[in-house]
Amino acid sequence: MSMIDSPGRADVSRRTFVVRLGTAALGIALTPMAGCETNSVAPFVEGTDIPFLTPLTDPNPDRAFFVQYGADGTVENWAGPRQIARDSWGLTIDGLVATPRTFSYADLLRFSGEAVRLVSTLRCIVDSTFVPGLISTTLFTGIPLRLVLEAAGVDAAARRIRIYGADGFTNNLRVLEAMGPFAAEQVEPLLVYQMGDAPLTPDHGFPVRLLVPGQYGYKSVKWVTRLEATADDSAFGSYQQALGYTDDGRVQVVNKATNPLRNAQLSAGPVAIFGYALSGMAGIERVEVSIDDAPFAAASLVDLPEVLSANPTLRSTLQVDNASRFPYPFRGVWALWQHPWTATAGAHTIRIRAIDRAGNTQPETDEVVEDGENPIFRINVTVT
Repeated sequence: MSMIDSPGRADVSRRTFVVRLGTAALGIALTPMAGCETNSVAPFVEGTDIPFLTPLTDPNPDRAFFVQYGADGTVENWAGPRQIARDSWGLTIDGLVATPRTFSYADLLRFSGEAVRLVSTLRCIVDSTFVPGLISTTLFTGIPLRLVLEAAGVDAAARRIRIYGADGFTNNLRVLEAMGPFAAEQVEPLLVYQMGDAPLTPDHGFPVRLLVPGQYGYKSVKWVTRLEATADDSAFGSYQQALGYTDDGRVQVVNKATNPLRNAQLSAGPVAIFGYALSGMAGIERVEVSIDDAPFAAASLVDLPEVLSANPTLRSTLQVDNASRFPYPFRGVWALWQHPWTATAGAHTIRIRAIDRAGNTQPETDEVVEDGENPIFRINVTVT
């Protein structure tokens, strides 16, 4: 299949754009990195057709879910992903709780009447200007984390919920982040047991993992087996303690252009510049593009009807079913954008910035990797 014919062509139908933009990438060969579990976006090349929702499996592994193991590099003698039988899995809740207890998988499913199906984007905190492509979007199903914490009776003195994975990886959420109250357009943390329409795979945390929408991947601990309520309000977690990354897991407003690629050689004439933008604090308000330091001009966001037309399974999600609470573009879910450009011969610099509905925008420069680098995105291209 041909994807938008070639990177230099601008004659892209709106439907084709929505179907094919998705996770087309800035891709380079990536060395596995610790601390998150996200999708690798594939290089933008002819013959690749990439959907808005990331495939869970694909004959080309660069197009399917990319797996990162958070404990690899942060837990001594880490031995690899856990292979846990569903019937032997248990989730222990202890610490400052009224009734310490362990939930079996069957116990968890007793909450299935309150299960949530949502669309969410996972982004790795090391997905930066220099390490592109660690991001993915798909559907998840699970129950609110809040339900099991309420069942155990978290003490009023508790300030953090420490989270333990079966592989030794750890992290934490503040009690308010785990139990609310939650902002109107915020999806609360979930204990997830399904991706797409299938159970989690072992690589993705089977039988149960945590999902914290709008936060970096290292907060969404896989193979979760223990939740400890504690009055200790200090940072806790493999990434924070071992590597010095920020304890604030919120995804900063960011964008990536998936066409053209950096240092691309283009032909003069119409070029479609496009990509995705994301914020964990609010939905994307707008994306702006500047060519050669000209004033920023607004790009076009792909609207929800077009996204739904290309991805009808999204219609069953929490956000789409509750449009008044979750305005589109959704918080913690990427928004697709495009911008036409008539390229002229010479060397050019393209700058792109995203702004979310809370007013957060990308800075000109940002070299602080520990909190999720998110500077204005720059592309240098040569046009002949």
